[in-house]
Amino acid sequence: MIYLDWIETAGAGGAPSGSYNVSGAGDATYNGAYLANGTYNGAPLFTFGASRNLFWNSLNSHWVLGDGTFSTGSSARYYSSAAGQSTAAPATTSWQFNTGFANGPAPTVALS
Repeated sequence: MIYLDWIETAGAGGAPSGSYNVSGAGDATYNGAYLANGTYNGAPLFTFGASRNLFWNSLNSHWVLGDGTFSTGSSARYYSSAAGQSTAAPATTSWQFNTGFANGPAPTVALS
């Protein structure tokens, strides 16, 4: 299991804003409102509950819905395969489920 960079806490003026709504995931514990919560890997971090994260995976250059461990393996339950993703904001298209680690269907991710 590979762990990514530590979470960075954004200071005044540097905090991301907004929230994203996740729905329709095969694992219903990932469905909900993800709120801005600092940064991670130089990109906005969004969290839901105690252990669900929407974060940028710098190793594979895509957005991930995962658990609290921030690893690139089993923690990455769902990911976006959209081309040309940016660290500026989470992808809202082309979400997939990580076969062997998550149940389908893949979620819908939308800016709230």
